[in-house]
Amino acid sequence: DDLREYFYINDPDSCTSRKFTTQRIMSRLLDDAAIPSKCPITVSVPNPGNDIAAYDRSVSDVVHATLESGGTRFANVDAEAVALHGAQAIGRIPKLSITQNEWTFIEYKDLANRNSLPQCLVAIHNARIPAGEGFAQRVVITGSEDLQPAMMAKRRAELKSGTVTPASFAVTGVVPTRIQAMQKAAAE
Repeated sequence: DDLREYFYINDPDSCTSRKFTTQRIMSRLLDDAAIPSKCPITVSVPNPGNDIAAYDRSVSDVVHATLESGGTRFANVDAEAVALHGAQAIGRIPKLSITQNEWTFIEYKDLANRNSLPQCLVAIHNARIPAGEGFAQRVVITGSEDLQPAMMAKRRAELKSGTVTPASFAVTGVVPTRIQAMQKAAAE
């Protein structure tokens, strides 16, 4: 509910069309080595010391700077809005704080493709928690490009002018788990 309220305040036109899901899984089930290839924005943060609020906000600042600089662009403009607002929400909603989890993932599920799996946009690694111990938090937010008409018009103009090319879009993927790796190896 806190995440929905955050989006309602910061992106009110799209909030009612979105679904918000949070889930925790054991971090030892993750394939840590594959995470950077599936999550275009991967942030590793050192030990926060005593200033936990600054720790969470520094992560959202890094994600914001990466998106604003154009260093990472997603094919779906709504995914960019979700990555930005999701990172800011994690920095401001205590229940979603990254300090309690080894990994926090912000994922996006496109409503236009109902059969698709959530795609990882942002992976945040908390270096304070030893590898394989603790939990990983998944924050999945649904959406559609129709929810961002101004951003979509801007993206079309950028594509038309050649400022942005489809090849420059970040490649996203499903959060990698060791179970997926074992299934893939068994299939080969």
